[in-house]
Amino acid sequence: MRKFVIGNGMVGSVLMRRGYSGLDCDVTNEPAVKESLRIADPDIVIYAAGFTNIDDCEKDVHKAIAVNAGGVSNILNHYRGPFIYISSDHIFNGQHFFGEGYAEFHNPRPVNIYGRSKQAGEIMTGSSRLGKVVRTSKLFNQAYLEKSIENLPKEVTNVMKRSFLHVEHFCDGLEYFVEHFHDMPGVLNISGSQIISHYKLLTAYLRFLGMDENLVTPINKKQAGYTPRPIQTGLSMYKAVRLGLPVYSYLDGFEL
Repeated sequence: MRKFVIGNGMVGSVLMRRGYSGLDCDVTNEPAVKESLRIADPDIVIYAAGFTNIDDCEKDVHKAIAVNAGGVSNILNHYRGPFIYISSDHIFNGQHFFGEGYAEFHNPRPVNIYGRSKQAGEIMTGSSRLGKVVRTSKLFNQAYLEKSIENLPKEVTNVMKRSFLHVEHFCDGLEYFVEHFHDMPGVLNISGSQIISHYKLLTAYLRFLGMDENLVTPINKKQAGYTPRPIQTGLSMYKAVRLGLPVYSYLDGFEL
């Protein structure tokens, strides 16, 4: 099976280490996309490319739309096989939070350009007969954790909440989705099993390392002057559990 991933970020890098091939092309260049697809002749494509910096998306709306949505259109104009688009809980506004997190059926209401561009990518994916969406929340790896404890002591938001998941565990779920592609729904959440704040994640990691969690101070109010962000998001894993996907918490990720 010729499995390809677009994007060499956190998800793409893990999948390529696991045997996926990278579809090496500028997704915003349709002729280049067409030629790369012709050469690769993939059996499945995972779209893990993304312009993800929230503030930069506000500054460069054209690039955000071109990469997060237009690239999907360029792929699907020349490819009719199984296609998976990696999306985000940033498509929600975080103001109407549901106990276990947002479910697949909740209506997107993005509050920034990044969220709107990801919603547009989802819509384009849904226009393809074999296009499916996998949504996740905040992924992390060892480098993210190590960077998070640099320059201690520090202040960290205790307001913004996500369902954190180690990228290796996300890719475990994603590969299960690929293996059972035709039995999977059009939209599925794959995220951590618990919803916590950035502050809670960092203090838990400090405890895991045997360090003083008091090196981090919580910020308990929304900070002014930033690009709008959904405050309390996170995703429900109810459907994923029923479908047999592996489920992990952020604590499981510390062990890797």
